[in-house]
Amino acid sequence: MSRIVAILLLVAGLAAAISRVEQVHGRRSASVGVNVGEAGWVRTADGWEPREALSVPTPAQPARLHPWVVAAFLGLFSAFFLVAFSSDGPPATERK
Repeated sequence: MSRIVAILLLVAGLAAAISRVEQVHGRRSASVGVNVGEAGWVRTADGWEPREALSVPTPAQPARLHPWVVAAFLGLFSAFFLVAFSSDGPPATERK
């Protein structure tokens, strides 16, 4: 029983760590921006254009899952396979 608890805690910890790394990476990539000047107009290769014409719409953010939801799913999935493929019965080569 303690082995299953240890595996579940390990999976939960890994899911939390992966989520944290993704959040930190997302903050870094979102902080990178283009400085188009302080005025309302910006000089481009095509001439002067309004700043709004150069702004890029932000992409829609995917739905965020809480790390505990992911950990619970992984834990249940792991527990299912531990129970489904337990070695309580005879090996497959001896069954008839």
